[in-house]
Amino acid sequence: HSHNDPPPMLIVKDTEMAIQRRNLIQQYMDLGVLEDPLVVHTDPAVKPFLALKEEVRPYGFQDWRKFGAPPGAPGPARHHPAVKEHEFIAWIIAMHLLSAMEVLALGL
Repeated sequence: HSHNDPPPMLIVKDTEMAIQRRNLIQQYMDLGVLEDPLVVHTDPAVKPFLALKEEVRPYGFQDWRKFGAPPGAPGPARHHPAVKEHEFIAWIIAMHLLSAMEVLALGL
């Protein structure tokens, strides 16, 4: 990363209660260290679906806490996203980037 390169894109999976961390990210933006960070809060969006019984949840919310690693592997912890949450975050990021491309296309 040289001085002429744009800063890297930062993607943070966070909770809505992490106000101090969001403030720190904002400070980095104000200083020009970060240009377009993406802070993803999945909890508010998934709560209504996870409140449903497993068998009636939409496919993307079934087996929500199932990890893809073999049994005994490190990683399965409450604060680590499981497979379905990683997929959900990927869709959120894809929509974010697609909306940016649409804005760019409208400006051409």
